[in-house]
Amino acid sequence: MIRIPIACLLVLASMSVRAQQVEVLSWDTHTSMLNIVDVVETDSGNVWAATTGGVFLYTPSTGETTEYRNINALLDVNATALAWDSTQQALFVGTFSGYIEVFRDGEWTHITDINAKEAEFASVAIRDIIFLDSIALIGGDFGLALLDTKREVFLSTVTVFGEKTAPEVTAMHVFKDRLYVTTSLGVVFAELNETFWLNPRNPDIWQPVPIKDYPDLTRLQSFTVHNEELYVAGDTIVARLNELDTLEVSRTWNQGIQNVLSIGDRLYYTSPQNTISYSGHYFKQVPGSARSIQKLAFLPSLNPNEPVMLTRAGGILQIPKEPGDTLTIAPPTPIDNRFAGVGATEDGSIWTASNKVSGSGFSRFVDGEWTNFSTFLDPEVLSNDCYTLDVSRNGTVWVGTWGRGTAMLSPSDNYQELRYFNYNNSCMQPFQDGSDFTLGGSVSEGYFGTHVLLNVDTDALVLVDNNDNCSNLYPPFSLGELMYSVATRDLSGTVFVGGT
Repeated sequence: MIRIPIACLLVLASMSVRAQQVEVLSWDTHTSMLNIVDVVETDSGNVWAATTGGVFLYTPSTGETTEYRNINALLDVNATALAWDSTQQALFVGTFSGYIEVFRDGEWTHITDINAKEAEFASVAIRDIIFLDSIALIGGDFGLALLDTKREVFLSTVTVFGEKTAPEVTAMHVFKDRLYVTTSLGVVFAELNETFWLNPRNPDIWQPVPIKDYPDLTRLQSFTVHNEELYVAGDTIVARLNELDTLEVSRTWNQGIQNVLSIGDRLYYTSPQNTISYSGHYFKQVPGSARSIQKLAFLPSLNPNEPVMLTRAGGILQIPKEPGDTLTIAPPTPIDNRFAGVGATEDGSIWTASNKVSGSGFSRFVDGEWTNFSTFLDPEVLSNDCYTLDVSRNGTVWVGTWGRGTAMLSPSDNYQELRYFNYNNSCMQPFQDGSDFTLGGSVSEGYFGTHVLLNVDTDALVLVDNNDNCSNLYPPFSLGELMYSVATRDLSGTVFVGGT
């Protein structure tokens, strides 16, 4: 079974101690809600967002956000799909664990049938939800499931589409009385007639949709209707459905295409490298504040003329017309759900790092508020790949990065100024000759405030004294190919380092 780990920071909100017994009275959960996976607009113009740390509601009239996590709300905070049911005035949330979370009349309920079948599939993640009257079509890694939303009863699950057993469904769209589905083996469709409703599991009702000149491209993941024609996108193409039920490629893009979206006379598509384009050969490079675009979405209450961007670590962003002219919808949460390191300082701050691969930076939690440090929020931050975090006795915070050395923040200026120790400005050694790629790592405090910084994948240690002067320390004996990777200290102040 394949699982994607989602971390969260659990906080004991209050405790009671009686006769050496600790009683936990309440918990609080902190997760990042900046990685936006999907959005949907309600009939009243409010916006719901699915994130890898839960869901939140944004009210444009007040600018307020309301967050929902695993306490008295969701069974799984890793939300993967959203749909709004106007008939029932209800929000349906699909999750990575296969739960369907329903928000109706101010209360959450849960449909657990798909999750209960997780032993039958490699994954039960839900990828898309659409409604046909009172029937919800649920697409995911398990195939296509039909749910009667009034009775909350599943009617059928489709795992075989024509001649292909392709349980992974990534997107669905109804077009001219047909249901089009993107699967892991390509695009298929079925006529929405009596035969379909009698038995959607009948393989004979599903027909493949070939891609002209690109027969091997199967990983498509997005539909839209533009100028009364159906378009599908994914991999490196945008394709149009012709009158012969064949997809003709209209755009190719070597950067990869996340999704396609039609607004007015423009057909938008995007790459994860922060580039947005539409038909007419217009390209717009979005500033680094977007970090990485998940996909584009149309939210008329926010912008009736252009799409908004759902980003991996920057919340919901509008396309900026001028530098700085960007509406950001981002709840005050930590920067990432991967807590690679956690430390505390005497002022009551909790510090967390993210990850060394596609990291998002690091965060500080103090006085009930999160402050995030990342390259797209602060130009002084040199790397988002922050994977170790250590705190000295005097409150100095050290953050090891994968490529830009080790960052230091001092309490003397309330942690306002970053200093880096790396190949460009200190005695740290690069990962290889001719490169400035410097691997920071764990930091341990020794006697008299001297710190030992690990210079990962080199045979040298770095010493930093009380005046922040830097020097190298090499062991007086050969250890072969040993590379230092961990460090700690005992109560006497002796520092121990280890490696592989």
